[in-house]
Amino acid sequence: MSSKDLLESSPRPAAPAEVKTWLERWFPVAFLRDLDLTRPTRVTVHGIGYVLFRDEVGAWSALLDRCAHRGARLSDGCVTGGEVECLYHGWRFGGDGRCTEAPQLPSGSPMPERAHAKRVPLRVDQGVAWIWCGEGAPNEDPPTVPGIDAAGVHSIDFTMDLPYGQDYFIENVLDIAHIHVAHDGSRGGGSRSFAAPLEFRVGEVDAAGFEATFRTLEREAQLEASPLRAAHVRFRSPNLVHYLSEYADGDPRISGLALYSIPLDVGRCRMLYRAYGNTWSKEDLSRPRWLEHQFQCHLLEEDMAIVRGQAEEIDGGDEPLARSWLPLKSSDGLVLAYRRWIDDHAKDRPGAVGLRDVGERGVLERDVRCDRWWLHTRHCADCRAALARFERGRRLLPYASYGALAVAALAPLGPAVAAALLGVTLQLAAAHCRKRVCDLTVNPRDPRPNPNE
Repeated sequence: MSSKDLLESSPRPAAPAEVKTWLERWFPVAFLRDLDLTRPTRVTVHGIGYVLFRDEVGAWSALLDRCAHRGARLSDGCVTGGEVECLYHGWRFGGDGRCTEAPQLPSGSPMPERAHAKRVPLRVDQGVAWIWCGEGAPNEDPPTVPGIDAAGVHSIDFTMDLPYGQDYFIENVLDIAHIHVAHDGSRGGGSRSFAAPLEFRVGEVDAAGFEATFRTLEREAQLEASPLRAAHVRFRSPNLVHYLSEYADGDPRISGLALYSIPLDVGRCRMLYRAYGNTWSKEDLSRPRWLEHQFQCHLLEEDMAIVRGQAEEIDGGDEPLARSWLPLKSSDGLVLAYRRWIDDHAKDRPGAVGLRDVGERGVLERDVRCDRWWLHTRHCADCRAALARFERGRRLLPYASYGALAVAALAPLGPAVAAALLGVTLQLAAAHCRKRVCDLTVNPRDPRPNPNE
């Protein structure tokens, strides 16, 4: 059998039947500023792999992450001349998916049609790379957020993988009541003394999602004295939770939070966080992005063990949530609306657990990495660059410290001693910063040693 016959007879990869419907959407896979310009990037949606890379003219492309030759991942290869090259046998593919080179194909032989990769529509909007994973052509626009592009608006963009499914993440960010308890005293969190009953006004729940307003019932006087008139939240199916503050008429302030999520697979998801506004202080605007990300990592890590524990309990149960939960109207209005939405519009999605529907159980990964490098830093250009700087400092500062100490020993002068102490201090600071950027998350449900040590 010839190489052409082998290629023509090879099976085409196909999405599992149960996820096909849920692939007919735009998925935000990365902030453009975080994508590596020199090598391919892999992302999964519902367990299916895609590879992103940039061509010679700077345009981004996406293909199914599978070489037609023998199924190797194209993302394990490299980008050469604006094409992605498979690491295994050197087959090369352009942004349109066409195979332009197969070194093992006899000279003069036509390129078999089945040698080409599947191209995936990719769109860049509001600084985010979106891919359309469905079989058909895109029939809608990505769920972008109005206001982010307005003059004077600044955003904090942050990406993190989470060791639980998308529904648990969306429930967690809709759960306003937990903020003042679980994040008591944390920067960007809340205060236990502010925990109080809430009032929710939830609109119609349909296939597209729902909208709601909310307020804290015991803080009426503070609300009346504030220019804030209302707090809105919108869940836009299947992957956007959008918070927006409404101010008094004529107030030019803009303040919002867009929380996107994509299902990497049934038991893991990726969050794209975007806090935006036009009221940032000079201190906020000057703070390094990598440092801001450490604050965000800390907040997500505070929730991580709690949400994984909740997921374990739900996965291990056999009763619907409507029977095993004891929700409060003054606490859980948005969570209940979301779980009802799953019942009515998404119970066929893999891993979905509604309020009345028992859903799929036992999908949480038991052996999962929870260090910051794996969950965040490897996805973030600024944190990767900061880590590289800290690593260089950690290697070079000891020599500078030893030199300063030698000078101090030979000529015990005040400046030399100060320089020696400064060198030691900087060395310790670099080691501490490295730890913040990439070391293991403290997870009481998974107390394993740091794999980097």
